[in-house]
Amino acid sequence: MAQNSKGSERIAPRDFPLLGMQAFSLDSEVMERRYDIIVRFPMAYLQNPEQRFAALVITDGNRFFGGAAAALMAVEAELEEPMILVGVGTPFEEGQAAYNIRRLYEFSPPGWNLKDPFGQTVAQTCKENDVPRRECTGGAPRFLAFLSQELLPFLAGGLRVDPQRLTLGGVSAGGYFAAWTLFQENSPFSNYIISSPAMAYGDGEIFRVESRFASKQNDLQAGVYLASGSRELADPYLEGVGQVASGQARLGGVLQSRNYPSLTLHSEIHQGLGHLDVIPVSYARGLRLLFGKP
Repeated sequence: MAQNSKGSERIAPRDFPLLGMQAFSLDSEVMERRYDIIVRFPMAYLQNPEQRFAALVITDGNRFFGGAAAALMAVEAELEEPMILVGVGTPFEEGQAAYNIRRLYEFSPPGWNLKDPFGQTVAQTCKENDVPRRECTGGAPRFLAFLSQELLPFLAGGLRVDPQRLTLGGVSAGGYFAAWTLFQENSPFSNYIISSPAMAYGDGEIFRVESRFASKQNDLQAGVYLASGSRELADPYLEGVGQVASGQARLGGVLQSRNYPSLTLHSEIHQGLGHLDVIPVSYARGLRLLFGKP
C-alpha cells in the first residue's frame, strides 16, 4: 500500500509477535549443520513455572509447523494434559535444493544401494545437486543421535520438557524416519504420529527393520498413529513409486499381527485428502486417539 512520506515515517518492520512461541537456531556438532527450532508452549506452561510438560517433536518444522500447531490448538482442550510443540527444520535461507538434499540424507536408512525404482529417482536428485551418495542418503542414525544427544537434552534442561513423555511426528520422508525410529533400541520417544510415510525409502528397509525387532522383542511399548489420504492412492509418484498409503497399511497390518501387549496402534486413510491437506488432520486425529481424555 502506498504511503506518503509522513505516513511512512510511522511504520517500521518488526518480528511477528506470537504469544507462547519461540524460535531459535541450534548448531549441531553431531550433524555439523544448523537447524531452526520453533517451539509453541501451552498456556499452562506460563502459569506453572515449575511444571514439566510432554512434547510433540516434529520433523520438517519450517514447512509443517503451522499445520501441527493448528491441530494441537484444535484438540488441546480434549487432551489429558497440555503439550509443548517443537518443530525441527532446515533454515529457509539455505534454499529449496538444500532442504531437499538434507531431508533425503537425514531421514533415510543406511545401506540403501539406490537401485530400486524410488532409489533411482533419489540417485538422480543427488547427481543433479552434485552431492556424493554417502552425503545424500543414510543419515537417519546420525539425525536420531542429534535429537537424542543434543536437542532433547536442551529441551529438558532449558524448556522444561519431560524426557519421559516424548512423541515424534513426521510427514512423508519424515514419516518414514519416525517409523524407522520406532524400532530403534535407543529411541527416546514413546509415541509416534506418522503421516503419509514414504515407505519406499531404503527399498523395503522398514519391514526388514521391523522383522529384526520382532525377532528379538516380545513387546513394543509405544503408541502409534499412522495415516494417509485417499487421494494419494491414485498418485503415480506418491503411491506408485513412494508406496505411501500401501506402505502405511502394510506396516499397520504387520504390527497388528504381532499382538504386542503394550502397543497402542491406530491406522487410518482419510477420504478425499491428499499428501499435504491430510497433515493437520493426521496430527489432530493422532493427538486425540493417543492422548485424548477417557
